[in-house]
Amino acid sequence: MPARALENATLPDQVRILLIEDEDDSAEIALAYLAQITWAAPRVERAATLREALARLTLEQFDLVITDLNLPDSEGINTLDAVARACDRLIIVLTSVEETGLRDTAIARGAYDLMQKGSLTPTTLERLVRLATVQAGTVRSLRDSEARYRKTFELAGSGIAHVDMDGRFLRVNRRCCQTLGYAESEL
Repeated sequence: MPARALENATLPDQVRILLIEDEDDSAEIALAYLAQITWAAPRVERAATLREALARLTLEQFDLVITDLNLPDSEGINTLDAVARACDRLIIVLTSVEETGLRDTAIARGAYDLMQKGSLTPTTLERLVRLATVQAGTVRSLRDSEARYRKTFELAGSGIAHVDMDGRFLRVNRRCCQTLGYAESEL
């Protein structure tokens, strides 16, 4: 995304971030860097174990998740897999593991991006959080639009059907079923 478009993108008033990090020094550095991101007014919550993180993700809403891969109760890509299954938010991986192909694997498994802890600076973290926040807003907007469409489709007063090129019904609403006199499964 061009820098100008990124600057003009709508950003939330406050970004809620779950930081999953067991090492106090790493957590303090990440928290200090996040606190410098004034446009986000970040509200950062920390979890030190995967179990704690999964519980928080179940009970609370976060805009972004930043996680280490190696925690006391989980190691490596398994940590990312568990976090990705538990939430539909963007995930940034911060790790000290230097393994060839790890970034590509993490992205393929659900991470928005992966950053080495040794390369982390306030500027790089701010840029990554800004990009992820804009992306999260776009995804959220798309989901909301999709939900409105589904509701309109289902509640329409007229019969609506999606039909493929061969004339087979792909999807029909309740009103269409009533009009045709068939159950959805029969069409």
